[in-house]
Amino acid sequence: MAATAVPRSAARSAKPVRRAAAGVLVGAALALAAVVGWLALHGGGAFTVLSSSMAPTFRAGDLVLIERIDPRTAAAGEVIAFPSPADGRTIVHRAQRVTADGARVAFVTRGDANDRSERWAVPADGTVGRVRWVIPRVGHVTRFAASPAGWLLLVAVPGALLAAMELRRLRAGGRT
Repeated sequence: MAATAVPRSAARSAKPVRRAAAGVLVGAALALAAVVGWLALHGGGAFTVLSSSMAPTFRAGDLVLIERIDPRTAAAGEVIAFPSPADGRTIVHRAQRVTADGARVAFVTRGDANDRSERWAVPADGTVGRVRWVIPRVGHVTRFAASPAGWLLLVAVPGALLAAMELRRLRAGGRT
């Protein structure tokens, strides 16, 4: 079976679509990086949910954006992030009860899909995280991007391709 040549006009008409798609992807990545950077500057950050203990609110692989707050301002019903009393890893669960007693703020928290609660406390002048936004399934991408293979595939290869495209454009005299 012989290969069919694509007419030049069809190849040219695909260029703007590819550029627009690349622009949207780069714009979305930059917007996410800006939000995460802003949160990080203010003591927050992004966290990939690792289990479905908060289903259906969010599931494993969702990315939650967290802002740091004074624990005395946390309220029952809010979803908060805190270090596990058992092993220090970050847990994202709903506050069931918040009690301030001077030097400490005591919490009772539970994942929406769990049947057991956690009891823990922080100093009144400490911090906890409050979940501000949830981006479904993006956590899978961020965890992969943090791996060596992910960095290569999602950063180095696209960067090299963009550089090659720019060099090609410059060699052609800057024509688009």
